[in-house]
Amino acid sequence: MEQLAVSQTEIYDSLVKLLTNIKKDGAERKTIDYCKRKLEILENYWREYQRNHRKCCEVAEFNHVYFTKNCFDKAEEAYLSIKQIINKTMEKLLTANQQEPLPPLVEAGTSNQEGDSSQLRTPQRRDVLEDNKLEGMIKKQTINFRAFMRTVTTIEIEQLQNKWEFDDALKSLQSRWAIIDSLHWDIEGENGNEDVWYQEEFNRYEKMYNNLKKTINSKM
Repeated sequence: MEQLAVSQTEIYDSLVKLLTNIKKDGAERKTIDYCKRKLEILENYWREYQRNHRKCCEVAEFNHVYFTKNCFDKAEEAYLSIKQIINKTMEKLLTANQQEPLPPLVEAGTSNQEGDSSQLRTPQRRDVLEDNKLEGMIKKQTINFRAFMRTVTTIEIEQLQNKWEFDDALKSLQSRWAIIDSLHWDIEGENGNEDVWYQEEFNRYEKMYNNLKKTINSKM
């Protein structure tokens, strides 16, 4: 566990350094290729961090400082912040390269100043709205993941003795997961299955939930 914790600290430091460098780099350096390279580096760091985190959870030493200090939450926050900066930078670059801007959003039954109603919710604009909706749902789900992880860290299996204690722990775990599961299917309905990062996150927490639920049931 100690070696895993050290590795996680090193990766987190690399994430912080990456964020610092991106903020320091001038606008002239921030091309589309630049964004793609930085995004690739970011995803490589995050994949490694997630792999190590899964191993930490398998060891299940939830009283370790890695868990009590919410190190995963801090690393995830850094990852999401960097990804947001890169994506916004890339969006600006792509928009600047477009020959024509997206048409204005016009409510149904109205027209623009020239009386042309042909620009009502074009496919491009609809895609943007759908992407923003999905992004908001995934952001909300990441908060649910954090709340779930806090619930997991408060369940000390070895300290539970009475049946009511196991029942209480199981109910807390299930109620927290029910929120995640409900939103998950809404995300799936918005093509969330195409978001690789989200799917990996959901699968990881689902496995953690099933394993802990199985452990609690086996001791009741």
